[in-house]
Amino acid sequence: MLFAIIKVLKMFANAWHRRCFVFLALAPLLSATTLSQAQNLLVNGDFEAVVQPTFGNHIPGNVAVAPWLIGSGFPANVVKVGPSYAYGPGGPNFDHTNPSGNGQYLDVVGGANSFYQVFTVPQCPSAPTKTYRLTGWFSTRENQAGLASIELRSGSGLGGATIPGSLATVSLPARNSATAPWVFASVDASLTSGQTFSFVVTMNDFANADDLSLVLLDAQCPPDLSLVKTDGGLNFGIGSTGVYNFTVSNGSVINAPTSGTITVKDVLPAGLSFQAPLTPSGANGAAWSCVVSTTSNPNDTATCTSSAVIGSAGASAFSLSVAVALTIPDGTVLSNKAKVFGGGDVNKSTETSTGLISSCASDGLGGDSPNGGCGFEDTTISVPKIDVVKAVSGTFTQVNPTTFDVPYSIVVKNTGTVVAT
Repeated sequence: MLFAIIKVLKMFANAWHRRCFVFLALAPLLSATTLSQAQNLLVNGDFEAVVQPTFGNHIPGNVAVAPWLIGSGFPANVVKVGPSYAYGPGGPNFDHTNPSGNGQYLDVVGGANSFYQVFTVPQCPSAPTKTYRLTGWFSTRENQAGLASIELRSGSGLGGATIPGSLATVSLPARNSATAPWVFASVDASLTSGQTFSFVVTMNDFANADDLSLVLLDAQCPPDLSLVKTDGGLNFGIGSTGVYNFTVSNGSVINAPTSGTITVKDVLPAGLSFQAPLTPSGANGAAWSCVVSTTSNPNDTATCTSSAVIGSAGASAFSLSVAVALTIPDGTVLSNKAKVFGGGDVNKSTETSTGLISSCASDGLGGDSPNGGCGFEDTTISVPKIDVVKAVSGTFTQVNPTTFDVPYSIVVKNTGTVVAT
């Protein structure tokens, strides 16, 4: 019983000690960004996301650690230190991120706890496993021996098992906590494509953490190109010009930027034709070059190429004009198909035949087709609908016994959905 009372008193003494240092100066927080941080999948791994207004401890309410999720143990404390502030033996007087300036690091108040963020391994058909590197920097508090660890756990949260090979434990010997250097920990672990996991850092009462990182060591997934083709929701009028818009997208942040030549092949249905020379317009039209493989339908074909890099989760958009034949019946729906390939995308087959796209599976919806690289659009062809209304617009005026002036108004209206020319 006495031992328990002493332990509780010591816990409160430690917490009180952390609150009692005098604030000597205030200075703006300087951010130190490194290459490793730019590649870091963790958010707020250096605990600098929210700049604390004062130096020292910031304990109430698990302060300023979002988006980190916190276990059921003791509360978080974000410590702000700098060269003009003497934090004392409560912990390092300097931050690891910016040892010569102001900075912040993580502490746990009065006991142990774990903090975590959740991720999913990218799914790449060409790479069923991915290797991650976990790193972190740790220090002691109160001149006591500290214990900390970084690891990956299966699933979302703290309940999953430790993924084999992913645990790095740091035993920090008792020493001068104010001046002792930060201690580095690192471990590599392999995970399965599509697996959900949690990065977990755990500390006892006498340990601090800073500059935590999770880096995907393997190369990104190959580019994953998709194509959306649209008529902008407009009908095309017979004998006029219509415009198709093309957007080539490259997957998400897990996909590498494109390389080499990207090709978009578009085969028009009968009744539509490209006009040579074909000049792309639109947001990225200058990056594309198009040639017409045939000059009349059926199977009028445009082949457009670009060597401009489309970055991860990036896109490139351009537009092409088409001529609409006068012979198409009103209300006809023309189905159009185009495909993107190349650019380092290993899953899109090359199309070489004029007037034909040989490999493309429709998903039944407008827009892009997963893994097919194809864009589909159904366009309605319309004719102008001209109404002429003639009506008397005033009073009759007798010019002579046999002649009257009769004012008429003639109104010509186009009640159709396309422009009359």
